Amino acid sequence: MNQKLQYLLCAGAVCAMLFGCGKKQAVTLPDLTEIVTLPTPTETQAPTNPNAGVEELTAVLSAGEIYTLEQYPDLKKVDLSGSTCYDTILEYMDAHPDVEVIYTVDLGGTTVSNQAASVRLEAGKYTYEALLENLKYLPNLTSVSISAVNLTAEQVETLRSTYP
Repeated sequence: MNQKLQYLLCAGAVCAMLFGCGKKQAVTLPDLTEIVTLPTPTETQAPTNPNAGVEELTAVLSAGEIYTLEQYPDLKKVDLSGSTCYDTILEYMDAHPDVEVIYTVDLGGTTVSNQAASVRLEAGKYTYEALLENLKYLPNLTSVSISAVNLTAEQVETLRSTYP
């Protein structure tokens, strides 16, 4: 029995030596000093943009409110009829050529869509001042018919030279 015990001890020693002589692999432990960021629980996550997905919008806005349209990233069409900040609307249109913008222009008693190609104005439904100032905001307008003209010849000539 003594000899069996010696064989077992020798076999154990040989095994221990063989396992210890193998190729050593370096083990890299993670740096535990770094800050670990855990995912935010869903009940405290910031909400997604509630205006995402809105493609059409109708609003009457002032010049100081046009910037709110930037909150609608998917906007394809906006109707600003009734808004009178024409210069600001045109700036928005230049900055967002992919958005169809509809608006109306007041000619002193008659309201005309920016998409209109022609307009017929009745006496008392327009003012010279509004025509002179606001026709420039109607880029698609090619014809203006005025019945019962209550303009002077000089005013008509000024309008013709300003808007050929």
